[in-house]
Amino acid sequence: REEEFLSVGNRAMRKSRRYLEEARLPEGVSAVKGGAFADCRRLYRVSLSETCGVGVGTEAFRGCIRLHEVLPFAGIVSIGERAFFGCTMLREIPMGEQLRAVGAYAFAHCASLEEAVLPSRVSSVGKGAFSDCTELIRFRAEEGITALAPELLRGCISLCEVTLPEGLAEIP
Repeated sequence: REEEFLSVGNRAMRKSRRYLEEARLPEGVSAVKGGAFADCRRLYRVSLSETCGVGVGTEAFRGCIRLHEVLPFAGIVSIGERAFFGCTMLREIPMGEQLRAVGAYAFAHCASLEEAVLPSRVSSVGKGAFSDCTELIRFRAEEGITALAPELLRGCISLCEVTLPEGLAEIP
């Protein structure tokens, strides 16, 4: 009998964190809950379904130091606090138009991240979301975004290009 698989639970992979290298989440998964894959130090790739919106919970992938690919990132609708904190090998995050919220410190300390683009429908960006991304070269917030969080790009020492929308009410 086939059962519906809707989410990956809180700290679901904690006993597999030393061995897990790749995760393929089937169609129908709508949430990766808090700490689900936290500290899976060998995890290098996560594959999501292309057709449904997925919420990534607080610290879902925190400390996955070898994680370099989450595909397709376009299916993610929300990213919780510290969701990818310390994923030092994560190089790109092609956020899709479905994305609505990015939590505090969501991508902090992602040392290999080179570019970040916030899609126009993002209505909430948490404090320090991209802080200490030391290899971040380009940051763009698309038209439609009206507010950015404090310390958003703190410690991004390689930043060369920042593009902000005309409608931005305040730069904290």
